Amino acid sequence: MPDPTNQYDPILKSYQSSVSPPPIPPLHPLPPPILPPPVPPSPEPKSSGKLAKFFFFISLIIFISVFSLILYTVFDQNKQSVLSIPPSPTPFPTADNLETVDYCLLNDQHILVGDTLPAGDDCNLCLCQPDLSIFCTSKSCDQ
Repeated sequence: MPDPTNQYDPILKSYQSSVSPPPIPPLHPLPPPILPPPVPPSPEPKSSGKLAKFFFFISLIIFISVFSLILYTVFDQNKQSVLSIPPSPTPFPTADNLETVDYCLLNDQHILVGDTLPAGDDCNLCLCQPDLSIFCTSKSCDQ
C-alpha cells in the first residue's frame, strides 16, 4: 500500500499555494500616552538682587543720617564756640606815654577794668580784670 501521507502531499502543496496566507490584521498604533503638560522651568530666585537693593538703600539712609548729624554738629558747635570762647583781651597803649591803660579791648570796644558786659548768650556776664583779661561766667542757660 502506498504511503497515505505522500499521496496527499501534492494536493496539500497546491492548496497551500492557491490559498493566500491569512491576512495579518492591521496593527493599530497605540494612542500616544497622555503626558502631563510640560512644566516650565522655574526661574531662579532673584532674592540676591532684591537683597542687594535692600542693603544699598539701608546703607544710603544710614549714610545720609550720619552725614546730616555731622553737619548739624559742625554748625551747632560753631554757634556754641562763638559764645563759649572767651575773647582774648589786648592791652591798648596810649599815644602819649605808650603805657597800658586800665581797660580791655574787645571787638574795638574799650571796657574799663571792673566793668561787666553781657556774654552774648543773654545769661552769662564777662568782667574786665585788672590783668586786662576778660573772664566770663559759664553757667548753663535754661531757656
